[in-house]
Order: sequence, then C-alpha cells, then structure tokens
Amino acid sequence: MRNVVIVLVTPWLSLAGGVLSPAPLATPDAAPDTCTVAHLTHVDYIDGETGQTFQEPGPARAQVRHMAIRDGDDFAQVIPPDGFDPLRADDTELLNFGISPRPTDQSMLADWTETMGRFKAAPPISMCESQKSHSVHLSNWAGVAVTGVSDYRRVAGSARIPHITRTSCGSGSPGESRWVGIGGYGTSRLIQNGASSYSNGTYQVMQGWWEMLNSGYDTHEMDLVNNPYNEGDLVRFDTYYNSATNKAIFNWTSSATGEVATVTFTSIDGHTADQFYDGRAAEWIDERPTGWLGQLYWLENFGTAGWGSNRVYRAGQPATYLTAHPYDIIDMYSSHELAGVAGAKVAANGDFSDKWLACN
Repeated sequence: MRNVVIVLVTPWLSLAGGVLSPAPLATPDAAPDTCTVAHLTHVDYIDGETGQTFQEPGPARAQVRHMAIRDGDDFAQVIPPDGFDPLRADDTELLNFGISPRPTDQSMLADWTETMGRFKAAPPISMCESQKSHSVHLSNWAGVAVTGVSDYRRVAGSARIPHITRTSCGSGSPGESRWVGIGGYGTSRLIQNGASSYSNGTYQVMQGWWEMLNSGYDTHEMDLVNNPYNEGDLVRFDTYYNSATNKAIFNWTSSATGEVATVTFTSIDGHTADQFYDGRAAEWIDERPTGWLGQLYWLENFGTAGWGSNRVYRAGQPATYLTAHPYDIIDMYSSHELAGVAGAKVAANGDFSDKWLACN
C-alpha cells in the first residue's frame, strides 16, 4: 500500500470527450447542462434459468426495457418478475437478472443476505445523457484503488448520499460524485456507476448514474431520471463486466427502501462494452465532477464519507475484500480543494472514509 498524492502547479487537466484537455478553473453555475432523454425502443423478457430471450412475459422471466438515444444504442433496465426472491434464487438466476452474486465468504454472505432480504425491484426508470462527466485518475479523485492483476471483472461498495453544504471555496454551486469502477487508474478506459449530488443553494438534486469512457469516447454521465434515493440513504453501487456476453451491468441498491435498479449496457453510438474495459484496476472514489464545457463544479463540503462492504471480483473467482489486493490510497489535490482518505487508513475488511479537508 502507498499513498498517491498529485499536486499540479499548472492549470489542471480534465477529461472531456475522453481526451485530456485544459479545463477552466470555474464552476458551471450558469451552464445549460441539458439532459437528452433516451427513448424506449422495445421490451422483451429473459428467462432466469436459461438466459433465453422471449417476446412474451412468463412467471420466471424478467422484463427487459431497452432504451436508446441514437440508432444502434442498446442499454436496458432489467426488472425481475413479481415475487422474485434473491435469497431463494440460484446463482444462474442472479446472473441472468443482473443481481449481485451470492458471496462465499461468511461475513460477506451475512451482509448480502441482510441487504437482499429487503429486495424489491425498482419501478421502470428513464435515463438521459447529461453533459456532466467524470475522469480517469487525475487530481480530482479521493479514495482507494486496487491493482496488481489484469482481470478485475466486478467491483462493489456502499456509501451514503451526502447532504450538500455550500463550500467556502467559491460562490458557485457545489457538486460531488461517489462511485465504483473498473479501470481508469493507470489506464484510459473506465466503466463506472455511482450517484452525484448537486445544489443551487435552494434545493439538492441527487442522481444515480453510469458512465463509460476510453481515450476517444465518453458516454458522459447517463442519469437515472427517477432514481429512488434520498439524502442520507446508504446505497450500494455495483459495476460488472461480463466478458461472456460483452455487456456491462450496473446495480444501485438502496438499504433504506430495498429497491434495486439494474441496467445492462450493450452498445452506444457504435461502441461496445469491451472497448471501455480494462481490468488492471478497480476503485472506490469520491470525485469533484466536471460539468458543461469541461468546467469543474466546486467540490461540496461533504464532511466524512464512509465506504463499506468494499469487494472486488477477479475473473472466475469469488469476491474478496479490497485489502486482499495491492491497493493505493488516493488523495485529492484539485486546483482549489483538498480531500483524502481519513487517517490514510483502510481497515482489514476494506472499509475506509474519505474526508473533505479544506480549500487549497
């Protein structure tokens, strides 16, 4: 384990459209951050036992709501059938319905059982392509990344949706994103999902989202328009790359309501999941996000953000805690603000906290 501290003495660089480019040291307060809503293209049904797709519903079939923004796009919400119980489902059903797999480690299994015991499928959601984005590792990250192998396939962790207080670092609207991802640390490819919070000083907006990027393309933050999360909720994020199907699968699980939203990604704008996958790293991150025209939001004073149940999966292997792998602690030394892992410590079970420190 080692601390990774990045200090930039020139205007920092952000990733806009997947390519490093100079970004103004400003907040996107008045920016027209529009969101292009995806349209529903069709609905089909997947059988939990066989994985086969049908055009008609059935008692053991999940509804798959396919959406697109452009011709050829395919990302979908998977809604398990009424009465589906993850605790009684076998591993094949969990996989086919995009539900987090049942761990073999006893302490992990107890946590999984408690969470899935409150399971209920999220209602139909809409998605939209925003102009906000995230980046591969730069000075706007704080958290932990695991390395040392090239076949990380899945990463999961839990964090609370923060309450936003206006930062004293500037007069603009603050924002903060927390997420899990595969890649992005020492590589230009990144698959990730999480939640963001933004405020204009009057009200707070909270959005679940997923995003994928490489050196030439960025999907931007794909927002869940009607996500079921509230300030203070503990939400579990789960990003999975399925090499057998060449799909990315994202989960958001609310510990407060038990609702699980599942999105599967097949393609966008001619790009498929394998073009964004690099299994050499996985991470749990709090980030100062980027808005319209590559401008940085002021980082909200989020206090202390605890990360727990932090697991990672290698290809064909069961879940392990992040501490079973070489890991780096990442401190944020962004252009105006500092944040880092509290006490520069990660517990034996992989739990840690990120802490907003100060204006720089």
